[in-house]
Amino acid sequence: MSSIARKFGKAFGVMLFTLFLSLAMLSYSLAEFTKYGAIEPAFEQMVLEKMPVNKADLEGQRKTVLDYCKQPGITEMPIQEGVALQCADVSASTADQLPKLMAKAYFDSIYYKPFSCSFVKCMITLPSDERSSIILTDMGNRFYSKAWIYLLAAAIGAAALLFICSNTWASRLKSLGFCMFIAGTPYFMFSFLKKFLPADVASQASPLIDVIVKTLSPKFLIVLITGVILIIAGFGMKYIFKKEEQT
Repeated sequence: MSSIARKFGKAFGVMLFTLFLSLAMLSYSLAEFTKYGAIEPAFEQMVLEKMPVNKADLEGQRKTVLDYCKQPGITEMPIQEGVALQCADVSASTADQLPKLMAKAYFDSIYYKPFSCSFVKCMITLPSDERSSIILTDMGNRFYSKAWIYLLAAAIGAAALLFICSNTWASRLKSLGFCMFIAGTPYFMFSFLKKFLPADVASQASPLIDVIVKTLSPKFLIVLITGVILIIAGFGMKYIFKKEEQT
């Protein structure tokens, strides 16, 4: 392989490895973040913070629901289009738990909302306001869970190209470390995420932001630290080899 081909292949490998690794990390993080058990409690907390709680009102609302549920063949009470309280859940809970059941019902209507198109097609064809709503859904979670595996495989292929086109192990380690360092730099953004948002938005979305930071931050930090270690190892290996050549 000629020197020019090696340089071109190495540059191409660096670019592709950084891109695919970053996308794989983002997809994996989104897959973890959009799991029902991770995002539902945060959404629930946001709704409950805005929902006024009056015990007398809650007891009255619960009685209304239970009276409605006594009708033959009724298993749920609609709250609004696509949102309903399950009669069995209301019957098995207290009045104080009604706001939580309502928040869960609202979330389920969003998270499990049916779409007539695939995730990718929906992201391309749906209007912008509907497009944003599909990101945090069960369909989105299933897409991210598959996508990160393919992206990781592509990143490994790009790393192999980088290895083949690099002349020395020192060069390979430094190149891989540089790519991982770049892919991990979004870690620094998470600490300032709330500061980038308007105060009222940051306050209202605080539970959701906390989940994002808790889910994504550690993964990017691991990649960032690994990148630094590889860069140091690469320079250390280059120094050792140079020292050996001089002796």
